[in-house]
Amino acid sequence: LEQTGVSFHEQARLIETDPSDFFAPIASGSFQHQGMVVAPCSMNTLAAISSGITDNLIHRSADVCLKEKRSLILLARETPLSLIHLKNMTRAAKAGAVILPPSPGFYTRPATIDDLVDSVVARVLDHLNVDHALSKRWGDAS
Repeated sequence: LEQTGVSFHEQARLIETDPSDFFAPIASGSFQHQGMVVAPCSMNTLAAISSGITDNLIHRSADVCLKEKRSLILLARETPLSLIHLKNMTRAAKAGAVILPPSPGFYTRPATIDDLVDSVVARVLDHLNVDHALSKRWGDAS
């Protein structure tokens, strides 16, 4: 990832796991972590999570986050939204998930695509209480 210009938070760890591996640590409530982000979150994945269907590791891990009252952030990627999508989002939100569509704020007058991406990533990191310098805070003149 270093060659791609992607950098990680100093405390971050990247662990790749097979989606069918239900013995992965993240499939258990005893695995300690700050939260989970599903990005992008398809309407299929949103529907499974909101319904409690756990037929792959993403769905199971999200279910664990909800039952353990840990942060679960879903970057829902569909547009336009149907009533079914909205009901699934509502059900997931009522269960404790944060629905965070990857919609950047254009009021900051972004100059590049990276600025647009950073604004969304900054919102995700804020919800996980991870310090970052990706964007200015509202009212911050610096």
